[in-house]
Formats: sequence, C-alpha cells, structure tokens
Amino acid sequence: MNNVMTLEELAAFLKVSPSTVYRLLKKHKIPAFKMGSDWRFNQESVEQWIAERETSFLSQDEVVQKIEPDLAEKHRPARRRAAITGRSTISKRSTASQNT
Repeated sequence: MNNVMTLEELAAFLKVSPSTVYRLLKKHKIPAFKMGSDWRFNQESVEQWIAERETSFLSQDEVVQKIEPDLAEKHRPARRRAAITGRSTISKRSTASQNT
C-alpha cells in the first residue's frame, strides 16, 4: 500500500521547512492532493518527482541548450558562432581600419 504523508511529514522527509513545501504547492511544483482542507502527499509520487529533478553535472552550454535552444545560439561566443554558421566575425569597421 502507498505511504501517504502530511505536510509536516513531507517537510521532515525532504529536510526543508513547511513554508518551503507550501511554496512548492503554490507554484504547483510538487505532486499532492487534498483531503478536506489538508494537503497529503503520496511518498511514491514524491520520490519519483525527486528522481526526475535530480541534476546531473552538465556544462553551462548544455544546460542553456536544453532550456532554450535559440537562446543558446545567441549566447555563444562570436568566433564559435561563426565557426558553426560559416560567417566571418570580422566587422566592416575593423576591415576598414586595416585598409588605411
């Protein structure tokens, strides 16, 4: 049978304050259900929620790429972006100053 926890039990299980749990509830970030006016948490669902959110050690580029692929392109250094797109990083201004 599934283990059902109260808000206080969940806070102790997660080793956070009850206000943190309320904040997660308000943002709909944690699996929960109500029994009357009280929140309840299925331990199995919470453990699965934790497993889905465990972070791996990714580079900053990999994190940005996963979050927003278009944003990742904008934040690449110009030389790296040029190498990928085949465009030159030399501006018209720097070319003009070299010609004089």
